[in-house]
Amino acid sequence: MPPVAALQAPTFTTWNIVDMVNADAASPGEPHSVGILRGCALEILPGRLWRAQADLAIAGVFLDDPSPDALAGFTNGVAESLSHLRAAGLFSGNLCETLLISKPPVPLPADALLIVGLGTPDSVSAATVRRAFHMATEHVALLRVAHVACDFDAIWVHRSADSVMPLCAAALGGIEAGLRDGTGRLQRWSFLTSGCDAAALAGHFRSALDRDRDRSDGAA
Repeated sequence: MPPVAALQAPTFTTWNIVDMVNADAASPGEPHSVGILRGCALEILPGRLWRAQADLAIAGVFLDDPSPDALAGFTNGVAESLSHLRAAGLFSGNLCETLLISKPPVPLPADALLIVGLGTPDSVSAATVRRAFHMATEHVALLRVAHVACDFDAIWVHRSADSVMPLCAAALGGIEAGLRDGTGRLQRWSFLTSGCDAAALAGHFRSALDRDRDRSDGAA
């Protein structure tokens, strides 16, 4: 795994938003198990993030994206509030930039929503993916949650299997780095996907997890 470089200390920009969701969307489908990483169960869930039952929902968004797909299903209040925050220079989607939306209304199954910046689409690499997931996991540690649901579909959608595999490995590396630092109660991590084949994505993650274990066993 590549080292984490210039990882900023986790800080929160917080914003309370009302009228967040569209109650007409369907709940996520059946989970596809990936495996266990440092005591945390990993799975792929087909569906949209806003319908996921979890303590914390995490959405990955690109720099200055006016309508991030990870937030599809939320009402216009979220997009409008993000636009205001971006105009004020409080959030843009730079790599590892974060925005915590606390106290969501009752229709949202998750207790809170964390938005993580992914930088620009053409800058996506194993190194940037690892940093984004490490940052997300450090925030999970601060919030001391047991179940996380995330949508980082923007990273792997429309990519070939050969290019997705290193990004899955990088995501696992970032999560593992955060887990190694200590995340308290974290027991389950669900990757939501609506733009990828859930079973295929789970296969990529399982292969990445198995390869990492093989390397660890060989080094032991």
